[in-house]
Amino acid sequence: MVYEFDEHVLDLPHLVLDGFEGAPVKLAIRRKGVEAPFEIEVEREHLSGTHSGFSLSDVLEDREGRIWFGVSWFGEIVSYSPGASHPWTLFDADDGLGLGGRPILAQSPDGTLWSASA
Repeated sequence: MVYEFDEHVLDLPHLVLDGFEGAPVKLAIRRKGVEAPFEIEVEREHLSGTHSGFSLSDVLEDREGRIWFGVSWFGEIVSYSPGASHPWTLFDADDGLGLGGRPILAQSPDGTLWSASA
């Protein structure tokens, strides 16, 4: 199935993630110092429990290949682990995050993941 988007949707990349369960979405991640983007295709899935739409403030691929998303509106962080039986994980205040808006993500040389919020 191929989705076509109005040219203005590309100005709002979080809308590209919206779609039907089971439909694929391709993400292209640009990495510092690497010319070609890293591309991954993930399948949309229904999340049980309480959740809402989100706008991304940052995306990071860590050394293990997990993809991390900073959620603009709530200061939460979501990770995607390709190939895992439960690939999506939400991190919030219950996990010790000091919630602020628009988290920016980084990984230090020792492998520690960092988040700073505006």
